[in-house]
Amino acid sequence: MKTAIAFPLAVLAVFVILPLACPSYAPMSDEQLVAQTDLIVVGKITKIVEGGARPKDKSIATITVSEVVKGEKGLKILKGLKTVKLGFPSRNRRMMASTDIFYKNGQQGIWLLRKAKDKDYFLADYPARLQPIKNLDKIKAIVKEEKHKPDVESTLDPWKKDVIDKWMANNGLNRYGDKKGTAYVGGTPLFNEKTGSSIDRYDYIFKEHAEVRELIARKARERRFAKPRSKVPEEVQEKIDRWLSEQGHNRYGDPKGTMYTGGTPLFDEKTGKMTDRYEYVLKKFPNLKKELGVK
Repeated sequence: MKTAIAFPLAVLAVFVILPLACPSYAPMSDEQLVAQTDLIVVGKITKIVEGGARPKDKSIATITVSEVVKGEKGLKILKGLKTVKLGFPSRNRRMMASTDIFYKNGQQGIWLLRKAKDKDYFLADYPARLQPIKNLDKIKAIVKEEKHKPDVESTLDPWKKDVIDKWMANNGLNRYGDKKGTAYVGGTPLFNEKTGSSIDRYDYIFKEHAEVRELIARKARERRFAKPRSKVPEEVQEKIDRWLSEQGHNRYGDPKGTMYTGGTPLFDEKTGKMTDRYEYVLKKFPNLKKELGVK
């Protein structure tokens, strides 16, 4: 009897414990997080009232506020806010979810809170909704940028933005490519007080930092001349080259003398990726495989 009882209990333990070991959250940038936040405060949890054992029961924490960074006007709590209620899953519940986040008395930092629907408390149900004080300047800058949306969307391709992000991280710079601690009129260099216009953050960095422009140009050259591994068999490659020559085409299947931006049609400026020449030709001429008698 003991063995028969212990086995299902062990199985049950696996089903209960495993989900807790592997929490999973969709990735969000700080910009996305701020955009989906109703209230941002600097504060410390000074009191917690533990909730009950039912699945939807919440523990309620009191955050004592020292500074309000962002607040929706509809909340009517922009000025003179002293405390905020924070709801989170009760520790007394019988079953826990892998995405449950718990808080304890004394925790402090920057709280990026969203309003709970039809409730008098807020939620911090994503790991980055509590950030260390050292990130305050960055969060304030993002809030400023949110108020001054760029007049024109960035013209830089995603791979170029990735290069800029890595450049800033490697050099220990702030989010504008300047030294950390740099002060800006109005809190952000992206907004022009005289003209009332705003520029995208990446476009600003690209414009202001010659080192970034040179780095992106070098990366683009490397990508252009990086020969991708062809999936087209060598014997088929030979047939394609022979066919191009017989047709009087250049090596890309175009009339000889055709000029290309960047010197080649194989480089995609938006993605920063190269296409194999043989795959490019086969895609350009859909019936070529059949004409050459290859699969």
